[in-house]
Amino acid sequence: MKKIIIGHLHPIYNQQNSPLSGYQIWSILKTKTNELFEKIMKI
Repeated sequence: MKKIIIGHLHPIYNQQNSPLSGYQIWSILKTKTNELFEKIMKI
């Protein structure tokens, strides 16, 4: 398995004086599959 796409989030970026402040942004988490499922699959 190379890629897993999970969930659906629309966090709102909020940083003072940023042109993106108040806009919904994409959050991307990159990790190795074995690290993501280590406890579940008892690898």
